[in-house]
Amino acid sequence: MFLLPSEENSFPPLYRYKKNLDSLLGSDFSDKSFKEINNFYYDNALILPSAKEKLHPEAFENFYFYRVRMNIDFKSTDTNLVNTYSYPSPSLCRKNGRSNVAGTSVFYCSDSANSAIHEMKPKIEDVGFLSVWKIKVNRPIKLACLLPVSLKRHNPWWEFTQNVHNDQLKLWNKNYPKLNDHYMALTNFIGNAYRLKDPRYSLSSFISKKLMFEDIYNDFILYPSFSTEETYANMAFHPNFVDNHMVLHKVFQFKIMKMIEGTAAFSIGLVGELENGKMSWRRKNVYDRDVLDSFQRFTGDRN
Repeated sequence: MFLLPSEENSFPPLYRYKKNLDSLLGSDFSDKSFKEINNFYYDNALILPSAKEKLHPEAFENFYFYRVRMNIDFKSTDTNLVNTYSYPSPSLCRKNGRSNVAGTSVFYCSDSANSAIHEMKPKIEDVGFLSVWKIKVNRPIKLACLLPVSLKRHNPWWEFTQNVHNDQLKLWNKNYPKLNDHYMALTNFIGNAYRLKDPRYSLSSFISKKLMFEDIYNDFILYPSFSTEETYANMAFHPNFVDNHMVLHKVFQFKIMKMIEGTAAFSIGLVGELENGKMSWRRKNVYDRDVLDSFQRFTGDRN
C-alpha cells in the first residue's frame, strides 16, 4: 500500500497525476494483454491502492450476502443443488466481468436483495432465484475496500469507509505528507474504475485479479454498486473462501412484476432451505420478512 521513502518524489504534480489517472480511465484495453495493462497501469497510477482490512468474524455474524440467478433452464439445471446458486465454473467465464478476468470465476454478491436483483437488469415477467448467504469462519476475514472517500453518505458502508480511509490517511500523512491529495485522487479513481460502462471491464477486472489472485490475497473485495448509483455496495469473493466459509441460508424464487422508478417490484414464489443436506421448498412465511427487508448498515469491528 505504501511507497518506499525514495519513491515519494517519483509522483508528478497533482494536476499531472490526475491527467494520468484520467488517461487510464479513458483507455481502450480490448486488444491488450494482461501484462500490457499491468505495465500501462503502473506507468500512470504508480501504485495499486488497497485499503486492506482484517475483520473479526463477529462483524458478519448477522450480515447477509445476496446473489441472484435469472431465468434458469430447469431442463439442464438442478435447483436442489447448492452449487446452482454459487459461483460459476471458470470454463463458463469466457469474458471479463466487472471483478473477474476471462477464465477466472468469483462469487458476485450484494449487500441487499434489491441491489442483487437490480444488478441483473431484469425485465418484467423474468423469473429468478435470490440466494442468501452467511459467513461462518473462525479466523480474521481479509478484504480490500475499494469504496472511494467520496462515497455517498446514505450508503450503508459510508461510516465503515470513512473509518478505513481515515486510518489510511493518518499513516499516509505520517510517511508521505506531500501526497495526501494524490491519495484522494487515487481512491476516487479506483471507485470510478468500477463504475465504467465499458462492457469489456478491462480495468476493473485487472485490479480485481491483482487483489484476489496475484499480488495481495484477499478473501473478498468491496466496491461501489454501479447499477444502484452507489446506494449499496457489491462484493466479489474468492472461490476458496466461499467453498470453506460461506453457507447457504435461504433461496427465494421470485418473479418480476413491474418496474417502479427503475426499481424492480417482485413477488416471492417458493422458499428453499437446506434440511439434512437436502433442499426443502415451502411457501413464504413471516420469518422470511427480515431477510428480504433487511437494511444492513455495516460498521465492522476491525483488527
